[in-house]
Amino acid sequence: MNNIISLLVYMLSFGLSYGAYHIAQKNMHRKKNIYLFVAIIIPVVLLTFRRCGTDFHTYIQYYYGIKIYKFSYGIEPLWTILNLFSPSERGMLFLSGFCFMIFSAIAIEINLKEEKRLAWKILLLVFLSFFINIMRQMIACSIVLIAYAFYKKGRKFWFVFFVCLAALFHKSALFMMVLPFLCGCFRYLQYYDIVVYALSILLPFLSRNILNILQKFSWYSRYLNHEIVLEIDPKFIICMLPAVIIYYISGVQKKKAKDLKDAFHIFILGLPLQTLSWRIIFLDRMSYYNFYFMILLLPLIISQIQSSKYKLQYKRLINIWLIIFYFFAFYIGNITDSYPYIQ
Repeated sequence: MNNIISLLVYMLSFGLSYGAYHIAQKNMHRKKNIYLFVAIIIPVVLLTFRRCGTDFHTYIQYYYGIKIYKFSYGIEPLWTILNLFSPSERGMLFLSGFCFMIFSAIAIEINLKEEKRLAWKILLLVFLSFFINIMRQMIACSIVLIAYAFYKKGRKFWFVFFVCLAALFHKSALFMMVLPFLCGCFRYLQYYDIVVYALSILLPFLSRNILNILQKFSWYSRYLNHEIVLEIDPKFIICMLPAVIIYYISGVQKKKAKDLKDAFHIFILGLPLQTLSWRIIFLDRMSYYNFYFMILLLPLIISQIQSSKYKLQYKRLINIWLIIFYFFAFYIGNITDSYPYIQ
């Protein structure tokens, strides 16, 4: 399958899913759940029949390894269970895609009161392609966003429960236990933004010391057994910067909106993790948890703009950016090997 046909397959699936989600948000009666299910199942079918993604063959290898060795294979327990319950490779792709989409839909529903359709658009145009590459971690990212909703409500037990649940898909999610501590720091650091941007510049120079600390966590040692090499790769930062710019130029940073500020502060923590990953590659993966907060950040920005005229303008700006981002990052850059759809 060539890239143009693959693009048509993706765009048709995204369009049908978004259309169903759009209708679901307008239908507040029982039919809402039907349309919501359709919005979820269309991308799931898309993910089931693909043969693409940077780690696609690795996950197929995991599938057969787990079938033989079961829990002794060494993969996280919930991913192991998912594979054991899958009757085939396609079954594994279906169940993993369904977990990602259903957890993401729940996260959007319980975190946002407005602009849920924009969040769904971000999910389809940005994060679904990342899921094609790193399935386990993207499922973990979606569950962490559910955990964050419980943190905001002060329900600590359920926050810890869902972070632990996410870690059963990908152990890196355990680092998200620090979210309450970080959110507490946000409110006491007057120049928090400046500190984060400064760390983005300074941390690569401290990479050897940081690596020595990280190597004490034996669970992650297999990611860290390589020499520190400077490999500047700004593509992820370029992905994140438009959301940061929109936050500032829209003027919403002056508002006392706790949810918005917390989402923004968590999001920009991905910047120093990204620059540090130029020397410690593993930390590139850690920044995905921060990057995933874009699903909340951009809708929260729009919901804080009072003027209908400016709200419409910023939504158009975000839509244009999402399309450009998808085209250059995934279609031309093919950063997740999602093209062609069948390889």
